[in-house]
Amino acid sequence: MGYTLYKLLEENTVKIPLIQRDYAQGRASEEKVRNDFIDKIKSNLLEENKKLNLDFVYGYTTKHSNDNLNFIPLDGQQRLTTLWLIHWYFAIKEGILKDGRDKNSEILLLGFTYETRISSKRFCEKLVQNPLIFDNKTKSLKDKIVDASWFMSSWNNDPTIKAMLNMIDTIHTRMCSIENVWHKLTEENRITFDYIDIKSEEFKLTDELYIKMNSRGKPLTPFENFKAIFSQVLNDENSDYYKEKIEYENSKVTYQQYFSFKVDGKWTDLFWDYKDTRDNLDDNFLNFFYYIAEMLHYRENKEDDFQRNFEYLETVFSKKKNVDFLFKSLDLLVGIKDKKLFFDTIFSIDEYQIGKVKLFGETNTDLFFKSFTNSSFEVLLRVLFYGLLKYLIETKTTQPTDDLINFIRILRNMLLRVRQINTSKRIEVISNLRLPYFNSYVQFIDGFIKNITEEKAVYHSFVNNSFKGFTQDSFTLEKKKINSLLKNPQIEKNIYKLEDHNYVYGIPDNFIIEDENFEEKVEAFYEIWNFDKVSNSELVRALLTKGDFSVTTHDYSKLGYIKYFGTEDYWNRIIAPSNEDEKQNTKKILNQFLTEYINSVKDAILDRLDEMLNAYSSEDKDWRYYFIKYKEITSPYFGRLNLFSWNDKDGFNINSLGNSGVQPLASHHLNPYLITIRKKLIECGFSTEIVKHYNGRYSEELSFLSLPKDIKLYVDYGCFKLHNLVNLKNHQYIINEFNMEKEDDYYILKELKGTDKIETAILFCTKVLQSNYLS
Repeated sequence: MGYTLYKLLEENTVKIPLIQRDYAQGRASEEKVRNDFIDKIKSNLLEENKKLNLDFVYGYTTKHSNDNLNFIPLDGQQRLTTLWLIHWYFAIKEGILKDGRDKNSEILLLGFTYETRISSKRFCEKLVQNPLIFDNKTKSLKDKIVDASWFMSSWNNDPTIKAMLNMIDTIHTRMCSIENVWHKLTEENRITFDYIDIKSEEFKLTDELYIKMNSRGKPLTPFENFKAIFSQVLNDENSDYYKEKIEYENSKVTYQQYFSFKVDGKWTDLFWDYKDTRDNLDDNFLNFFYYIAEMLHYRENKEDDFQRNFEYLETVFSKKKNVDFLFKSLDLLVGIKDKKLFFDTIFSIDEYQIGKVKLFGETNTDLFFKSFTNSSFEVLLRVLFYGLLKYLIETKTTQPTDDLINFIRILRNMLLRVRQINTSKRIEVISNLRLPYFNSYVQFIDGFIKNITEEKAVYHSFVNNSFKGFTQDSFTLEKKKINSLLKNPQIEKNIYKLEDHNYVYGIPDNFIIEDENFEEKVEAFYEIWNFDKVSNSELVRALLTKGDFSVTTHDYSKLGYIKYFGTEDYWNRIIAPSNEDEKQNTKKILNQFLTEYINSVKDAILDRLDEMLNAYSSEDKDWRYYFIKYKEITSPYFGRLNLFSWNDKDGFNINSLGNSGVQPLASHHLNPYLITIRKKLIECGFSTEIVKHYNGRYSEELSFLSLPKDIKLYVDYGCFKLHNLVNLKNHQYIINEFNMEKEDDYYILKELKGTDKIETAILFCTKVLQSNYLS
């Protein structure tokens, strides 16, 4: 029956299967074929009421998860892709996609995709979602697309994408002068084809007949197609294992035979055991193969981006050592009868558990499950799972032994040391692991496992050998910790417990683990950094009694450099800083703080912290005096982060920020001393409508406190500035009372004798609000 592409997309999502060859009409070598085909379509569009039928397009439909239909073309992929590109071109040219003018058409165009070629699929999506701007004078749309910010450089290596770009330029060059084409394509049905669903009741084409029709003779589903192609890869005469045999049930078989025997038996059962994912069995099997292929690819290729397609699988598994790793991984996973118990024995989540290695921020310990569902499978977990598989293969065990757990702990910690400051949130430290650098990580994994198999003892093997793959500083620090543990095995539990705290995150360098009170300090750390019992402000202020422990997140802004003092959920930036100077400073203050805490005679946590606060004194009333005395400065009002721009050495002309990213001044900011003054005045009973604060933004707008009569209180270096005092009745009396001096058009308010700056400001505001100055 006659169909247009638009009608087909209204009824189905069109998915080009991997079984089809790359988009050939756009190849550079097919220029004449391409030009002739486009010219043929063009001539039909130019003539009135003329229609063009492009012969048969056949395939089959499958049910989508939301009950929509997927149409899988088995013949006609080349024509359908060209038609889609023509529809896309005129949808852009005629403004159909501009500003969401026709949302339905946009949705339909997004319904054309490549089933397993991720790069081609994403390219099609980006074409629709990012309409180009061009006209008839534009020379090359291909150049505009390649130069677009959304175009990934790796796509230049995708033959289908390269062919599409060639076709887009051909369409533009030969058809840009035609008008009103979208209407002709979608409403006049000028270009059609005969569409056949080979599995429909109407047609009733059997699989056997289809295989005869399909010259490649490959099965229908992607998984069946994968098995057929992978079987061919294993039978490639050019592989380094073509003539080799592998043992299977007391006999020797070829690699191809081994795969065929296992893939429809025990290996499939491996995934079938996960009942909740059985509907995606084929995808799960493919995901695992791609995961293994990806890790093996990056083991030898640092810069080349891995693509989830059969070309990459064929390249990776043309080598015997890679096929051996794949087969052994599957076989050992088959040998683990209770995989949930296996992973739960090795790993913990949420809280520290004795004898286990914590996975931070995870809800599931099963790394195998993550690998085949490809969900929440970050680089850290990918590398950990590779290391686990490699260890099991080389040690020939499927048991979660203590040695395995120790190996995993060291590997996790080394991986956690590969980190960086998050540029979009500089109060946070994030992983800097990259899969293209896996060839470095694997040097350590393979070398460490080799030594373990020779020396047996994991910890001794680690400290007694030299390794590559991470920085020498990382090795030195990790070895120092393990050496301490070997000298004093009794501290093992406390080291592990400390490492597994969310704010330590595997890097306890700021703690003195040789300290005789180490266990007490670990317990104290867990007690204090539990914000169900201690407020963040109380903690910050108590720590400040031992010194300035802040870290610098920005060494420059128009309001000065920026200091960070710690916020709930983001203490790792301070507890385990990456900067060496910050590390030494924090280590000194943290250990002094914990020592005083555990030596206190008080029982309750807050009583011990209050004891520190009450004992603190400062004759010169520096910024630490104000931060410690006034909890309002470090309390989490208005979404603030205990992040402050610092424009003077005295810490008075500062601003409390709520944005720690690239432009920290882009969000509203307030001077914390003004926040404190307003809070205190409100506590005294003054209305929020009488005492108002106004946010600053960027460096041009500074925050101020507003009183009636348009009195404005600003913060300056070491003092307050008061604007519009002349609006007060008898203003000279209050000027004299507070001994204020005039500068330009404002007055300077300095602290009175026997008070601090905040007390003086509160006293001034109270005088103004309670007297007859406003009448």
